[in-house]
Amino acid sequence: MQVKLALLKSGEEVISLVDEMVVNEKVVGYIFNYPCVARLQTKLEADKTIPCKIKLNPWIPLTKDSTVPVVMDWVITFTNPIDKLEEMYLQMLEDNGFKKPESDSSDEQSDSAESD
Repeated sequence: MQVKLALLKSGEEVISLVDEMVVNEKVVGYIFNYPCVARLQTKLEADKTIPCKIKLNPWIPLTKDSTVPVVMDWVITFTNPIDKLEEMYLQMLEDNGFKKPESDSSDEQSDSAESD
């Protein structure tokens, strides 16, 4: 299980511990474990937009499920998150009583996290 940043067809950027959903030796989708929407908040200064904060919120905040299956064609691409985002995400999991993933660990997600 790896921490990945997914760009979805909806335009959302979701950070999650990702597993492949395999049927008959073929990847048919993905399992997002503890998915959070990652947003870069900006501010306007002297006619320039300046990035200032990364914010994490649960991807589907009204579910009690910690794993969400996602069909393959809904994901545009997976990327590796920047170090600060990955650290924030793992720290959020750890702060809520979940161990940092090594290979196949189970975690839960918190309500939100924010960093400057």
